[in-house]
Amino acid sequence: MTLNIPRDKMLHFVVGVVVASFALIVWRVLSPYFHADRAGVLLAMPLATFVAGVTKEFADWLDNQSKPGTHTVSVGDALATFAPGVILSMIGLLAANFK
Repeated sequence: MTLNIPRDKMLHFVVGVVVASFALIVWRVLSPYFHADRAGVLLAMPLATFVAGVTKEFADWLDNQSKPGTHTVSVGDALATFAPGVILSMIGLLAANFK
C-alpha cells in the first residue's frame, strides 16, 4: 500500500513539526522562570502550529491579491501545518499519564 500524499502537504507537515519542536524548546527554556506547569506545553505546540498554518495561508492569500494565481490557499495546507502540534501534544499527554 502506497500513500499518495502531495509534496506540498508533506512540506507543511514538516514545518509543523519544526514549529511544534521550537515551541517545546521555548517552553522548556522559559518554564522555570514563569513556574509553568506541564499543561502549558500541551497548549503551546498546537497553538504555535495553528498560528503558523493560518499565517502562512493568509500570507499566500495576500500575495494572490497583488499577483493572482501565485499561490493556492488551502484549508488542507493549514491543517497539515497544525496536525503535528496536535499529534505531538497528544503523545506528550499520553506519556505524562504513563509515569
